Amino acid sequence: MRKRKRKSIYEKYREILGKPKLSDEEIDKMRVYVKLLALAIIEHVLSRKLIRFTKIMEKEFLKIEVRDIRDSDWYWISRSILEDFAPKIGVVGLALYNIYASYAREKG
Repeated sequence: MRKRKRKSIYEKYREILGKPKLSDEEIDKMRVYVKLLALAIIEHVLSRKLIRFTKIMEKEFLKIEVRDIRDSDWYWISRSILEDFAPKIGVVGLALYNIYASYAREKG
């Protein structure tokens, strides 16, 4: 099987444009403009996507429900109670601590 000779970028430009007499320098100038055009298109597309994403996020943010847990059925205990003291006070001691914490929460 014979390997095909790869065309240089300059040969590809000449073939695509149908202008076999273009110089390498002219093609280099064109490549600069093509890159700038591509960057401008990418910037435009990304900015539109960013605007669309921002609008979606604003809508989603408005859907977020903020809950006030100050007057709810929750109470908190320190993690250190579970990690450090639970082995020392046992299951009954931990249950009593939770009851006291809940009662203290209700009484403020």
